[in-house]
Amino acid sequence: MTDTRIVAQGALLLAVALCIQSLRFILPLPPLVSMFIIGTGINLMLLLLVHRVGMKGAVLASVALPVTAFFQGQLPLFVFCPAIAVANIIFVIIASRYQRQIKVWLAPCCKAGALYLMSWGIVSIADLPPQMTHTILFMMGFGQLVTASIAIFLEKKIENRIFCQKNC
Repeated sequence: MTDTRIVAQGALLLAVALCIQSLRFILPLPPLVSMFIIGTGINLMLLLLVHRVGMKGAVLASVALPVTAFFQGQLPLFVFCPAIAVANIIFVIIASRYQRQIKVWLAPCCKAGALYLMSWGIVSIADLPPQMTHTILFMMGFGQLVTASIAIFLEKKIENRIFCQKNC
């Protein structure tokens, strides 16, 4: 693929990810449903980015998406942005490394584990209300495990349908 084509695909996938992330403003969904739909979509875009555009594009999106989420009011503290970015980068590195192997399922586990531990450290220091702490830890642990796993499943099913396999 040419550089222009790679940049164009990367920009398109990042734009789709940002649109998916903004769905919560358009669709009146309950927070839990919103988390699973939007989280799966974001993780799917990260996977498509790493497999279609490469690591640089996926890392750029991994950093840009949590910052955008913070400015949209979806994260209570900015310090969650680097934690989510690191977890996203862990996810795309492992998913890229083991793309066609059963070990690809380590990616959601590592992402969820890393994000849960970093979030636990943040909420321990931040002195947030207990209900908010439990919600954040649920979303950053189990929620990430589920959404990243669904994204891997979906990516395996749709990548060949979305992008042609030959240089078209």
